[in-house]
Amino acid sequence: MALITGIMTILPQLIQSALTIILALVTALIGALPQIISAGVKLLMALIQGIISILPTLVAAAITFILTLVNALIGALPQIISAGVKLLMALIQGIISILPQLVTAAITLITALMGALINALPQLLSAGIQLIQALINGVLSLLGALLSAA
Repeated sequence: MALITGIMTILPQLIQSALTIILALVTALIGALPQIISAGVKLLMALIQGIISILPTLVAAAITFILTLVNALIGALPQIISAGVKLLMALIQGIISILPQLVTAAITLITALMGALINALPQLLSAGIQLIQALINGVLSLLGALLSAA
């Protein structure tokens, strides 16, 4: 309890000291603000000057890189074309090699479709006849109403 009483006794002095320190710090920062701003501007100007001074070197390096890349592509162009031709030839040979299987599969598919149509023909004809009958019945059922309206 004595500790708390002691702290309470010196608390006003602690608060006053803290305020004095904060005020001194703020005053020092305000006093140094022109120097801080000046140093920041000098740093920024030095950075800009550095970038400007190295810009021709960067542009030259970029141009050299692009030219090297283009020359490498041009030098490899025969190999690129050769690889493209080989790829195309392999694709054509692959298609030619499976052509008999494709023809067989197409014949099987067409045969299956024809068989399905032939098997379903009686049902299709029956459905067609029922559809026509329903249309005729619908027109006949409305014929009386049409004649009485006329």
